[in-house]
Amino acid sequence: MKPINLLIVGYMPHYRITLFNELSKKYDLTVLYVEDADDIVPEIEYKVKPWSVVRIKKFLIHQRGFFDYCKKFDVVIASGDIHWLSCCCLSLIKRRFKLIYWSIGVSADRNKPGFDTRDKWTWVKDFFSKKADALLYYSEYPIIKNKQRGYDENKMFVANNTIDVLPVNRYNRNKTSLLFIGTLYKTKGIITLLEAYKEVNLEKYNLPDIEIIGGGPEFEFLNGWIIKNNLRKKIHLRGAVFDKREKLKYFDKSLACISPKQAGLSVLECMGYGVPFITEYDSITGGERFNIVHGVNGMYITEDNTLKDILIDISTFPDKYIDMGYQAYNYYINNRTINHMVNDIENCVNFVLKKENCDFK
Repeated sequence: MKPINLLIVGYMPHYRITLFNELSKKYDLTVLYVEDADDIVPEIEYKVKPWSVVRIKKFLIHQRGFFDYCKKFDVVIASGDIHWLSCCCLSLIKRRFKLIYWSIGVSADRNKPGFDTRDKWTWVKDFFSKKADALLYYSEYPIIKNKQRGYDENKMFVANNTIDVLPVNRYNRNKTSLLFIGTLYKTKGIITLLEAYKEVNLEKYNLPDIEIIGGGPEFEFLNGWIIKNNLRKKIHLRGAVFDKREKLKYFDKSLACISPKQAGLSVLECMGYGVPFITEYDSITGGERFNIVHGVNGMYITEDNTLKDILIDISTFPDKYIDMGYQAYNYYINNRTINHMVNDIENCVNFVLKKENCDFK
């Protein structure tokens, strides 16, 4: 299997390194990435190819030679986002390679709640997606949706989005804090969390401290808010932390991670460390929110179960959330490890290689 040349086109985020390393054990893997992406780090075990792009508003166009370079490979996995115009056009060129589009699978907006939002460009996505040899999604939902739009069910696959974690002491019950982790954007609703926390704290509940891990545009505003409300002894802004072992210290003592309005890969990272994730039922997500089973391995904030209610519940029954974290860990280990994602991608690659008239059997 190793001689098969696999090309993945996209960004080079650090959280994908383990996934790509595992794929490189099965394929001769090259990752073609946008030139100004994250710095390349020593632990990569696959080939990399930086490529310059031209940006026109929200659209990206790879510069000269991109199509010819792709033709050197057996299988190309490219972004299914229609803003990546060069990737879209791979489905139109005369090609010998098999093409897989990898994406969220539905129209979504990081600034709007929910998952499947209305988009005037959906018909364009349909046009290009239906010309690919297979489609790879982050969750099951797009398959249900796109079947109704005339997609071939047989060529749609799911590689549930996840992230790797360090080994954790899943039996630790000495948990004493709450957690928010991620870049500090207003759209994530962190101020919603802090306002609810302030209200509950004024009611004299014995609230756990909040550890806020992340930098970003809201950092100074949040720091000022904490000082103004005399909560420096309860709410701790730690800044950005990238080292896994350093982050593990915070996960290890967290009763729950709360991100009211956004639920991305942090959901899986928290589950992998035995921390239940709490978010709004219609929070912004790439599909990761669907891993939460309310009251079992995490919680949804709703009109009947407000954030204030949940904070009071955590302060009153902390063991309930420790047990929930244990269920979150079990869910991750049994369903959402990096190996699960690798196997799902391999199934998709095997499918396109077995298609009629394939030269790479």
